[in-house]
Amino acid sequence: MKSAAARKKPVNTSPVRLGKPRVSRREQARQSIRARLISAAMQAFAENGYRGTSIERIVEIADTTAPTFYRHFPSKRDMLAPLRERLAEEVGPIFRRLDSDQPQTLDHIRRWVRVYVNMWRRMHRLCDAHWEAVAADAKYAAETMTITLEIVDSLPALLGRYHARTREKMRLRLAMMLVFLDRVVHLARDESDEMQGEAILDQFAEMLWITLNSEDTEANVRPSAQIPLRSAPRK
Repeated sequence: MKSAAARKKPVNTSPVRLGKPRVSRREQARQSIRARLISAAMQAFAENGYRGTSIERIVEIADTTAPTFYRHFPSKRDMLAPLRERLAEEVGPIFRRLDSDQPQTLDHIRRWVRVYVNMWRRMHRLCDAHWEAVAADAKYAAETMTITLEIVDSLPALLGRYHARTREKMRLRLAMMLVFLDRVVHLARDESDEMQGEAILDQFAEMLWITLNSEDTEANVRPSAQIPLRSAPRK
């Protein structure tokens, strides 16, 4: 007769495999419809801009109904977060090309601007929709610099080049340059003189290069220095 110890089952010591939790078919369908609505909204924004896009047009593209839309999103404004995320997916990787602990040459910055321009040409309709939304929605506008600073914060090597006293200044400068770049490319595209458009892009590249390689510090910048304001002449 086997002893109690012999009758014991061997303990399974193999690691427990933790897979992703199973998603129900109902949840899969919900996620699929939500993704379809977001995709339709991006298409509508690219076609008609933010102001010109209606819920009716979004559901038409998504091949669904307005009640279905409102089950997933309270309003058109709730499509602004996906819009910003879509643009960040494009802008972020390009901006991170600047992440280096070594100063870039002016030619490197010029080539980098060209990469950005090529992306902008594909995405400019959504860029325009973004700026429409900035003008139309104060809350969305207030978040713009915060999101842009988050992109800048993804450049640890670049920011690490600067002294702690000036790092915050450079962080803000780079965020401003990123916002400025979108408008600069827009100006260059709208320029009727192609050579003038190229000159605009080239000057921005030089400005960015100067910004990245600035050697000023709080020690040699007079914080109290102000440009005197001239009063308007009396009539």
